[in-house]
Amino acid sequence: MGTAIEVIAIDVSDEAIACSKNHTQKTMLILSHQQTLISILKPFPRMRHFITSGTSKSPYVSIIIVNYGKGWLARCLPSLVATQYARSRLEIIVVDNASGDDLASIKGLLAEVSLIRLDRNVGYANAVNIGIENSSGEYVAVLNNDVFVAPDWLNRLLNILERDENVAAVCPRKKSLLMNQILDGCGGALNILGQGWDRGESEVDVGQYSDFAEVTHPSGAIFLTRRKLIREFGFFLNPDFFMLIEDVDFGLRCWKAGYKVVYTPDCVVYHARSPLLGGLNERNFYFYTKNLLAMMFEVFDLSLFVRLFPILVETQLAQAFYLLYFHKKSHAIPSVLKAVKDFLFSLRLYSGRRVRIARISDRDILSKFSRSLVIYEEGRSHETLIRLFLSANNLYVRLVLRAQPIKDIIYFGKSPT
Repeated sequence: MGTAIEVIAIDVSDEAIACSKNHTQKTMLILSHQQTLISILKPFPRMRHFITSGTSKSPYVSIIIVNYGKGWLARCLPSLVATQYARSRLEIIVVDNASGDDLASIKGLLAEVSLIRLDRNVGYANAVNIGIENSSGEYVAVLNNDVFVAPDWLNRLLNILERDENVAAVCPRKKSLLMNQILDGCGGALNILGQGWDRGESEVDVGQYSDFAEVTHPSGAIFLTRRKLIREFGFFLNPDFFMLIEDVDFGLRCWKAGYKVVYTPDCVVYHARSPLLGGLNERNFYFYTKNLLAMMFEVFDLSLFVRLFPILVETQLAQAFYLLYFHKKSHAIPSVLKAVKDFLFSLRLYSGRRVRIARISDRDILSKFSRSLVIYEEGRSHETLIRLFLSANNLYVRLVLRAQPIKDIIYFGKSPT
């Protein structure tokens, strides 16, 4: 059965827009103020975009927020509603992913946005995709429901995309909302072992990552991108990824298509980082491993993927053994093995998602990978074991993958559980 969607952002077909073109033009002659017409057509985002296009220098922007996680929407939405941008060129769409939140309590705020209610949790990527299908912006901003922004955040990100057509996505500097002077992330990083993370996450903010930089992927918590990428990818975020690393997949597809993904320190936002995703629990281990294998299979040439596969699985199993031995987490190894099995049995499905357009080589993409290994802070007490693991994997990376080996270790100041 499909997902029931209650939409208060009514989509209009291209045919309906075309049929109404003449009528719309006549109506605009009668109305003395364009804003009156925009207000009348508020439930029709595509028609509203058609009418306002060409009447302003500001591009039309859609902001998509997926709501899942108790209570955060009411706290973050006011900062988004206060965004300094022409209201006739901006739409805010909230996709309530069967959150169970009492949205009636923020009815006043919801008057400023369009709301889409889903009757079940379809996963983050699919919820974003549904929001985008009901939007009409030339540019699309994707945000978690626990991100707080400054009034000028959108203009700061938009200026970067407007200046450089080769930039597919841009992400800001994220600071922790809950811990003073702690960074939440400064653009995404990925290493050849399959570890993905936000640069600077959990570090004390002393001014590091203060330079504009290319990154492997944007942080899924907040980024601005271009609608036209849907035509090149066939979708926006990977619909097969229920949760985790859909942002990494998006970034690699951007690079493969010949675009850049960048980080700017000139835009600062605050992120609460949902505890729902905290720790290497059974569900996270499963989805991360399965999605990681699917992503590498879909993005890279088969000859490279076949050589990547052993080291990706081995790294996930190594982390699982660590949790079993040091934290007595018996779920870890079965979760990885189930993920590998489910990936292999879904190869036909994943084959249909393989990259359509490849404008740069796999080697060029690998050259953008981080050469760091990320370990939780507690791992310092097992550094000899970690160094042995690293030496063995670096030998494989050099001889089999013929790529740059891992050269250093980053310790995260938090617990894996």
